[in-house]
Amino acid sequence: MRCTPSDRFQLLQEQGANFLLTVKANQKTPHRQIRRQFQGKRQIPFVASDQEISHGRDITWTLRAK
Repeated sequence: MRCTPSDRFQLLQEQGANFLLTVKANQKTPHRQIRRQFQGKRQIPFVASDQEISHGRDITWTLRAK
């Protein structure tokens, strides 16, 4: 039996669990759905970011939690 990320997410919701879900921008549909939750006049209760420079890349990681 295959357990997909959406199956795990559904199971966590059904059990009333607290969880942290990581979604990258290249995961188009879930990224778009989550991004909509942070648009508009809603207050984002937690925002943190970090910058990483290595291997010729300059990457900024941003965490928004609701």
